[in-house]
Amino acid sequence: MLPHEAEVMAEITKKYRVQLEAMTDLHNAIVAMMTAGSWAITKKRGVTRFVVETMMGLLVKACKTFRSVQLLCERGLYGDASALVRVLMETTSSAILFILQTKSTQRTLMYHAHGLSQLIKMLNEWTTTPGLKRLASKRMIQQATHHQVHGEAAARNRCEVALVGQRQPAGRD
Repeated sequence: MLPHEAEVMAEITKKYRVQLEAMTDLHNAIVAMMTAGSWAITKKRGVTRFVVETMMGLLVKACKTFRSVQLLCERGLYGDASALVRVLMETTSSAILFILQTKSTQRTLMYHAHGLSQLIKMLNEWTTTPGLKRLASKRMIQQATHHQVHGEAAARNRCEVALVGQRQPAGRD
């Protein structure tokens, strides 16, 4: 715990109880909707399973980020919460303003291609960074590049590649 964290949390909880409860209620409502059972797409208009899976992934990411913002606010870590609010806005912008427009599948592929290009850029940076160099194998870079070139099937595997690319050395967070 940080110095005086307990006191700060108590003061914030007292002063902003209504707002914090509203945040909790909103988070719980979204989680309840997401876990209520199977969903059926009734008005497809070009929305494929691939687009829906991407949208659900973005919704889960947004939900987790929202919860993180709440926890940071409760502890008085407003600067860190502000950074995550920007991430939350980027995630929801991607979901609503970019993907759910005309040509959803094409836009979803563009979203995944951008993510893969960012991953490749990160892995290439790792190859020149002491301590990280051994984590960015040529195989990982080739695999990410291959997925970027080969479209929708590759985008479905993006999460697997990203998880491998984000592994930390033992003992580091």
